[in-house]
Amino acid sequence: VPSGVNVFRPVNLAAARVRGHEVAVRGQLWERLGLVANYTHQRAREESEVRFRAGKQLPGRPADEAIARRILTCAKMI
Repeated sequence: VPSGVNVFRPVNLAAARVRGHEVAVRGQLWERLGLVANYTHQRAREESEVRFRAGKQLPGRPADEAIARRILTCAKMI
């Protein structure tokens, strides 16, 4: 839980629910160059009996996250 600018402190929760979707794609662009991409959407909510905390997004769990990377395959050395 944020307790100041760039300062977090751990807090135990009564319960939480995380639901979402994930999509991943991997492809070869050329013989030696590939691409991997991943997108995640999640709804991570605290389930608490404390009114002001119930239904809030869990800290450190982004609602949307996307990652892409290149893969370069080098030739074998003989």
